[in-house]
Amino acid sequence: MHLLSGLLFGVLFGYFLKRSRFCATGITRDIVMEGRTYNFIYIPAIIFTEAFLYFGLVGSEAVAAPALAPFSLFRIALGSLMFGIGAVLCNGCIASSLIKCGDGRLIGWLSVAVFTVSAYTAKVGALKSITGQLNTIAVVRPKAKPMVLTVIGSVLMGIGAVWASGCFVGNVMVGTSQFSMKAWYSLVFIYLGVWTATRLYLMRNRDKVQQS
Repeated sequence: MHLLSGLLFGVLFGYFLKRSRFCATGITRDIVMEGRTYNFIYIPAIIFTEAFLYFGLVGSEAVAAPALAPFSLFRIALGSLMFGIGAVLCNGCIASSLIKCGDGRLIGWLSVAVFTVSAYTAKVGALKSITGQLNTIAVVRPKAKPMVLTVIGSVLMGIGAVWASGCFVGNVMVGTSQFSMKAWYSLVFIYLGVWTATRLYLMRNRDKVQQS
């Protein structure tokens, strides 16, 4: 039953995401890049709509109530920051990469492949011990071509999604609607990552183009 419902809602989610071209990363990026302050309303509108539907299902006992679980402040903050930066470098989060796959675009398949390998590495592979201990922090300084940026961004998103215990969809759009403290905490750092990468990378490059 869960498999069928997951497939059904996955197909519907993919269809509407493709038709709407909605991108949570793009909405946040455009607040910084274009000054579109009205974009601030979109994410809260999605969160509270989902909260209304979700807790309606909880109240009717169609789904189980969310369970509280401990989480690491440092790991969630670091992973969320990395995910936000990676989403900007990839020109969209992993959901956008899946849409690019549906369009038959090589860069989408590259992003998904690298994301999957990176997430696996952080979850059960070579970085498993670092995921548990987080003794090192990687610093990225990209003056690279789009393919290289996509690889770097996908690595950051893959590892970041594991360390943050969720991505833009899982934490920002779903977990927040369940009023998960971890998700709201993650939201702050994902947006901080998007804002930081937009200011330090995208806007700086745009200024260089305008000055040339």
